[in-house]
Amino acid sequence: MPKNNKPKKRIGAIFNSILLVAFVACFFFLQVWEKKAPTVPLSIHDQVLYVEVADSAIKQYTGLGQREVLGDSDGMLFVFGDVDRHGIVMRDMQFSLDIIWLLNGEVVDIAAHIAPEPGVAEAQLIRYLPRKPANMVLELPAGGAEHYAVSLGDVLGGVGNKR
Repeated sequence: MPKNNKPKKRIGAIFNSILLVAFVACFFFLQVWEKKAPTVPLSIHDQVLYVEVADSAIKQYTGLGQREVLGDSDGMLFVFGDVDRHGIVMRDMQFSLDIIWLLNGEVVDIAAHIAPEPGVAEAQLIRYLPRKPANMVLELPAGGAEHYAVSLGDVLGGVGNKR
């Protein structure tokens, strides 16, 4: 009496379909993962920094969070569409930062050596606010502001100013 192989074929087809979907999903995930944000040069005191640009809401929400290191860039520049007292939190951060608020390229405030807040709920994160309104924020690894001798009133070149 011949055996019915339909259930085995159906299971094999389902397994192959799942495997194909998993392969395609992994391929697309790796493509997105491998894409690095483009960097742009900024200048301060005749030194050039290469920073990633966070110019969308999702990039600004994520920022440098969930990274263990910066990678190939020197920092991240957040470009906002308005002038305001934009707050920064250390969401999912793995390392300390210097936060530099800019108004059209001019440094209007600096918060140095801001430590990560691991395990802190979103609503409980400290919100760092500048003393003056700004339209950009530059995040550097802790000590970066001192390393580049950044101080209030300095003007960074390459961030939409006349320099």
